[in-house]
Amino acid sequence: NEFYYNRTSINSSGGKGLVISDSYVRDSRDNGIYIRRSYQDNEAFDGTIVKGNKIYTIDNDTGGSGQNGNGIFLFKLDCVTVSDNIIINAKYSGIRASECSNVNITANQIFYSRECALFVENPDIQAGFPYQGIVLSGNIIYDAGEGIKLNNPDIKAVRASIIGNTIQNVSDLPWNFHPVAIKASDWFTRSGAFGATFGRRSWSGLRSRSNVAVIFAA
Repeated sequence: NEFYYNRTSINSSGGKGLVISDSYVRDSRDNGIYIRRSYQDNEAFDGTIVKGNKIYTIDNDTGGSGQNGNGIFLFKLDCVTVSDNIIINAKYSGIRASECSNVNITANQIFYSRECALFVENPDIQAGFPYQGIVLSGNIIYDAGEGIKLNNPDIKAVRASIIGNTIQNVSDLPWNFHPVAIKASDWFTRSGAFGATFGRRSWSGLRSRSNVAVIFAA
């Protein structure tokens, strides 16, 4: 499948158990692939797989603070796998997961993300559902405003693991973000060195070239 010049090229609302694979997406005006649910509870198991897609040049014409401009955007999903995608030149994030649980983001190649290559968030305590069971492993990131960012991890977030990612040329791109490889929480940075596991969050096997090794954003 090939998609050109759409506002959002592949858009799913309320579906589950999808397989979105081997698509070519180019010049989307808001998001490349956007998958969302309107709720998240015991019945919200998804099981969607997003695999092997090639996504190029994502803008954010509608604006906002991150809900647009993403290569792949996951919202309020449970049990989703995102793997083996190539994402180049997203205006905000290569892959963004908001209020998601049990998501495996692995073996993706992400180049030239203006804000952040991999972004996981709890928007705020009123938003409803903290992320949990997030695995970010084996991804290759080259040239990004920030490499990997877990936002608001102290709002009941648990079991986030960052394992074996390769990050290079994390730099201050045109959005004026400070160059950061992995952003997490201050206590995480103070706790020790690479290859360790602390509490409910862990990382190992990280390879990075940037000004900052590990931070978690509160």
